[in-house]
Amino acid sequence: MSRRSGTAGWETAGPSQVFGAVMALRNVVEGFGGDIRAQPSRRRKEFDQVVARLRGALRHPPEAFDEACAALSASTAAAACQMYVDARDETAALGLVEAARPLMERLGPRHHDVMNLRRAHAGALLAQGRREQAETLLRALLEDETRTFGRDDPRTAPTEQLLHWAHLAMGRLEEAESGLRTLRTRLTRHPHADRALLRHIECKLSWTVGRRHRLRESADGYDHVIASRAREFRPDHPDALDARHSKGKMYVLHGDGPAAHAVLSPLLPDMRRVLGPRSPYTLETRKYLALARTLTRPDDLREHRRARRVLRHVLRVQTRGPGHDHPDTRDTREWLTALSDIGKRP
Repeated sequence: MSRRSGTAGWETAGPSQVFGAVMALRNVVEGFGGDIRAQPSRRRKEFDQVVARLRGALRHPPEAFDEACAALSASTAAAACQMYVDARDETAALGLVEAARPLMERLGPRHHDVMNLRRAHAGALLAQGRREQAETLLRALLEDETRTFGRDDPRTAPTEQLLHWAHLAMGRLEEAESGLRTLRTRLTRHPHADRALLRHIECKLSWTVGRRHRLRESADGYDHVIASRAREFRPDHPDALDARHSKGKMYVLHGDGPAAHAVLSPLLPDMRRVLGPRSPYTLETRKYLALARTLTRPDDLREHRRARRVLRHVLRVQTRGPGHDHPDTRDTREWLTALSDIGKRP
C-alpha cells in the first residue's frame, strides 16, 4: 500500500495486507488513549491525518475486507468517531460515519462495532442540535441492543443515557430525570459498572435537576461528580473540568453571578492550560465567566461592554469552527443580543 495516499494498491492487496494496514491505523488511534481533547495541536493534526487515511480505506468496496478486517475497521472507526464527538468536532465524526456506511451495511445493524458507530452518529447529531433525528436513531439502536444483550445489560446504558439527554434537549425534563435516575440506580448496583459512564449519567442528572429549578440539589450533584472524577482520574482531567464548567453555567442560568464567578474564575486558567485557549470547552467557559461578571455587577456598563467584546470574539471563533447554526454558536448569539439590549438602556 502506498504510504503517500494511504489507500493506493488496495484493489490488488491480499486480505492479510489489508488487515495489517487497518491494524496499523488502529494502533495509532489507540495510542491517543481514547481522548483527543487535551492533545497539543501537533498531536491532534497527527490524529486527523490517521483518520483521513482510515476514511480513504473505508471508501473501498466492502468486498476488499475479509470478516476480521471488516470488524476491525468498524471498531477503529467507532473509536475515532466517539473521540471526535467528545472533542466537539461533530462534523469530522459525521464524515467518518458516512465513509463507514457501506461497511456497516455489510456487517449488519446489530454487529457490536456497528452499534457503537450508530451511537456515535446519534451523539454527533444531538450535539449539533438535530434532536428529533438523534432521538429516532437512539430509539432504534436501543431496541437492537436490548434484543442482542437483554434489557438490563450494562452495554445498553451508553445509548440509554444519550436518549434521556435527547429528551432533556427536547424539553421533556421530567421524563429525562426519571430515566437518568433509573439508569443511575441500575448501574450503581451492577458489580462491573463503567465508572466513567456512571459519572456521565450523574453529571447529566445534575444538569437536569438544575433545569428543573432545584439549584441546591444540582450543585451538590456536581460536587459529587467533580470529586469522584478528580479521585478516579485526576483533578484536571477534561471530564472533571467539564463538570466544573457545567456547575458554573448552571449558576449563570439561575442568575447567581457571585456563585458562578467563584466556580468559573479559577476554572478558566485550568481550561487554557489543559485544553488550550481555542478549545470549544475553553471558549464556553470564557463566555460564561464573562456573563457571571455581568451578573455580579449588573449596573456596571463597562463590565457589560467587556463581556460583549469577549462574546463577539467567541462568536467569531465558533462561527468559523462548529458553524453558524451550532447550538453553542446560537447560544453565544442570543447572549450577545441580550447584552446589547442592556447596553442600549438609558
